[in-house]
Amino acid sequence: MLYFSRGDDMKNFMKCDFTLERIAGTCFVKGKGITVHRNRPHHGLAFRLTSTPRYEFLDNKTMYWHPNEVFYFPKGSNYDIFGTDKDPLNISTCYAINFEFAEDVVFPPFSFLVKDIQGFLNLFKTLDKTFSEKKPGYHLKCKSLFYNILYKMQTEYHLQYIDKNKLDIIQPAITYLHENYQDESLSVTFLSDMCHITPEYFRKLFGRFYGTSPVKFIQSLRLSHAEELLSSGYYSITDIAFMSGFNDISYFSREFKKAYGSSPKNYMIQKKDSVKEK
Repeated sequence: MLYFSRGDDMKNFMKCDFTLERIAGTCFVKGKGITVHRNRPHHGLAFRLTSTPRYEFLDNKTMYWHPNEVFYFPKGSNYDIFGTDKDPLNISTCYAINFEFAEDVVFPPFSFLVKDIQGFLNLFKTLDKTFSEKKPGYHLKCKSLFYNILYKMQTEYHLQYIDKNKLDIIQPAITYLHENYQDESLSVTFLSDMCHITPEYFRKLFGRFYGTSPVKFIQSLRLSHAEELLSSGYYSITDIAFMSGFNDISYFSREFKKAYGSSPKNYMIQKKDSVKEK
């Protein structure tokens, strides 16, 4: 088996011409999951939605998995998962894909912050749904979706790799907005000041690396968070709007419907009905 060293964590994965042998399984795990993993039977790719758990691998590598990051889990790896101080039990709110490469390779674990949050979320969701339904030809559809995920990862990685020095300029703001996107007072001026550049230059750099404006990116984060809260069934729509960074309920409802094709109320009802059917 060819095992790439840590120094090549993401680089080799992002330039590899993979052949997918099979999808071994998919799942959406919410809340507390399995905390101890030994000799992982398959490779894994997973997309995190909320919380930031800590992963401690037995080779002394510690990693944090942030929301809107794709995480690669090596086949045969051993690790323990720990929640955060604020949410010690929430370790597994993510979509996960377990798979086998045709090539006999394995890479060190890594996390990758994506630009097209909604695009990746839709791909992981659709793959999970397709695999679960197992309609005729589903295995081919799943492979197609999986290759799309790899394609988007490699495309975004190489765009970032080319201008890494410039990406570093706005990194403080990126880190901040991922931790504070619910703050309704968040603005481009505030984020650009944090990076010591003009708002115009901040927008230019942000658009180059994320393919969208800072405002639309923040909106996507807020809507993704609202979708998860609606799925939980624990909060009212008004509370969810404010918890996600919207101070106007009507505006929140309109934007949510644009993104998910359903009003927040109907979306919540659909999720509850889906749970009852299971």
